[in-house]
Amino acid sequence: DAPAKKGDRGGSSGIESRVIGGKAFVTSVIPGAPAARAGIRTGWEIRTIDGEKMRPLFPAIEKQFKDNPRKDYYLASAVRSRLGGAIGDTTSVVFRDRRGKTVEKTLVLEEPAGKKIIFGNFPPFHLTFRADTLRGGVGYFTFSSFFDPVTLMPAFGEAMLAFMDSPGIIIDIRGNPGGIAGMGMGIAGWFVEEK
Repeated sequence: DAPAKKGDRGGSSGIESRVIGGKAFVTSVIPGAPAARAGIRTGWEIRTIDGEKMRPLFPAIEKQFKDNPRKDYYLASAVRSRLGGAIGDTTSVVFRDRRGKTVEKTLVLEEPAGKKIIFGNFPPFHLTFRADTLRGGVGYFTFSSFFDPVTLMPAFGEAMLAFMDSPGIIIDIRGNPGGIAGMGMGIAGWFVEEK
């Protein structure tokens, strides 16, 4: 239901968000993206995008998808769709920072980071992934979508081999819209001993 914008909707601000308690918050800022260069920080509330207030969007989605497990994804999508547009377009966003101060930023949208993947008639996906070791030796792997198994699965396997002696592993798929379902079996196979 986002207002129509001109051109291809491939542009990104570099903001990832979630809706919590009826408010939209920045949950991560992609390094090097327009939002990062503008100084936007995690934890800021997204108040308006191009003059449209965010809070009034959420009650109807909450009601319609009350018992749907994808409700949180739909809430986040309502924000994400408004932060996108054509590459080179600008979007004006008003935030409330952690101190309660109002901050307004105008962002020029860019092609998202990651490997561009074309899958049928879907819009392009941009695959990103990252492996890390957290405090206490816990393994951490995050990826943006279940696409491009030729690229993603070897990277995941490499990370799992590195985490074999870890006390725990986090697979972070927050914001991941899904994709090729069979990839889930390959990922789960790393956690099952028997064939």
